[in-house]
Amino acid sequence: MDTIKKLFIYFLLFLALFVFVGFMVNVAFKKNEGKYLSNYTINIDSPKVVVTNSRVLYDGGKIEGYIFNDTKEHIRDKILQFNFYDVNNKYLGNEIKEIKYFNVEEKIKFDVSYNFKKVDRIEILYLDEKVEMENSNNSKIADILNTDSNTLKIAAPIAAVLTLLMVIP
Repeated sequence: MDTIKKLFIYFLLFLALFVFVGFMVNVAFKKNEGKYLSNYTINIDSPKVVVTNSRVLYDGGKIEGYIFNDTKEHIRDKILQFNFYDVNNKYLGNEIKEIKYFNVEEKIKFDVSYNFKKVDRIEILYLDEKVEMENSNNSKIADILNTDSNTLKIAAPIAAVLTLLMVIP
């Protein structure tokens, strides 16, 4: 009877730990749910580019808007390139939107999703061909471990201690 009681207590502790860790992870990600990003640079005079919505999430984001051909001529085979930078102005990467054929006075919507962490600034370029920049963000593991979330910094050691207490009776 004593053994069953002990196993039941271990099961309850495991269940409580599971619920606690799940709750703490949800709280940590809820704080980083997303914010609107207004720090973007449009390096295009013509055609006109308008950003209608720019949202940064924990592990990526989305930028929406439209491009309007006000040049009085047809445009063929151009690229709208989005360069992403962090707070320290470090280049994170880019996404492109290809424009195959663009009529006069035409409005084309764009919706670009990206998977870069901690984006602080977006630069929008209008190019004839894709320009590659050197990506200085090589370590994905370092980005996962280097977090600014205080909740996650508190929850991880608590979860580790509770897990060790359950494993070592």
